[in-house]
Amino acid sequence: MEEKLSKNEAMLHLIWLVACADKEDESYLKKIFNTVIDKAGATEYIELFGYSANNPFVSKEENDFLDSVRNIEKINLSWDDFNATRTRLKNKKTIISECLKVINRCGLEFKKKVLRYMISMGFATKENKDKLSDNEWALICQIQDVLGISDDERDSVYFSIK
Repeated sequence: MEEKLSKNEAMLHLIWLVACADKEDESYLKKIFNTVIDKAGATEYIELFGYSANNPFVSKEENDFLDSVRNIEKINLSWDDFNATRTRLKNKKTIISECLKVINRCGLEFKKKVLRYMISMGFATKENKDKLSDNEWALICQIQDVLGISDDERDSVYFSIK
């Protein structure tokens, strides 16, 4: 029997995808894997690599941010269970699809909270204090569209963070 995601777990998975959004650059992949590799395969591996204090694909700030969201929102979910869900869902497309099925049943305020945390994750690293990357912004806009959040509502969330 397949386990259902809670709305809070779905939110964590979407936030985590923002942390992984810029790990598709070939020079970054070469540095991490110390060799030339198949970009598609490496990117999928990075996206599925779950939360870990020793995760080589995300910064300490990104790890800390996701952990702080779990604590602030009082989400009772172990990182082992979080990682097991990512493995079960197999790829970024399925992760997004399953998370959006859950979150689309929630109210507008929860959807905006998800977007706010996703945008905040984009600003979590020192190199991103002033601007989200193109990959992060594209992912956020994709999620925004599916959640039915208007550009004005998204901008309101964005500027409340900046």
